Amino acid sequence: MVKGMARIAVATMNPRLYYKIVKALRKFNIPFVSVLPQEEFSQEIKVVLTSEFESSIINHRNKIIVFEDKINEAIFKAICAAKSKKCFNQLIFGIDPGETCGLVVLADGELIAYKLFKNVENLISYMNLFSSFPCKTLIIKVGTGSREHLNKFLMAIKSTNLSKFKLELVNEKSSLPSFVKDFNLQSDIKSAYGIALSRGKSIKVAEGFKDENVAV
Repeated sequence: MVKGMARIAVATMNPRLYYKIVKALRKFNIPFVSVLPQEEFSQEIKVVLTSEFESSIINHRNKIIVFEDKINEAIFKAICAAKSKKCFNQLIFGIDPGETCGLVVLADGELIAYKLFKNVENLISYMNLFSSFPCKTLIIKVGTGSREHLNKFLMAIKSTNLSKFKLELVNEKSSLPSFVKDFNLQSDIKSAYGIALSRGKSIKVAEGFKDENVAV
């Protein structure tokens, strides 16, 4: 979803709504095109984001009405619709903790978002944006390369809604898949990608953290 041709169109003449939709799409690194509501849509466009008022003039079989107070929900519905799905089976957060934290988000194995963070608080805030993402299971995978930053992340999520999801600790010593190495992404993002794709050791967040769980 992140790379390649845009499959989502934004079609609204409402400047306030357009600004909010575009801001959210860019926040999630989702490619899109902007069109006028009355325009014809190319075959590549799988879903159209528009306003309730303008939806009646949108000539597309797959249109999503966006409300200003539910922007993220509409964006997530669009991601699903672009893949001809109502819900994904699995959402995975891959996290490379450190002075700069790398994050990737995979939906059924496909990269849908990635970002770098200077602190854990902003990382967790961003992850919480996916609380309404339509998926059956959500897994958080965290690399164990830095014990200090790993512990900081684990303690930070302990008192958040993220603590209810499955958590896996991943040994970062395994090599990156060749296709990840070829991506034009920052090294921390690539590391997070590799973590998301790797199998880790499951721990229960609600039970707290023990030294053997975070050993590197």
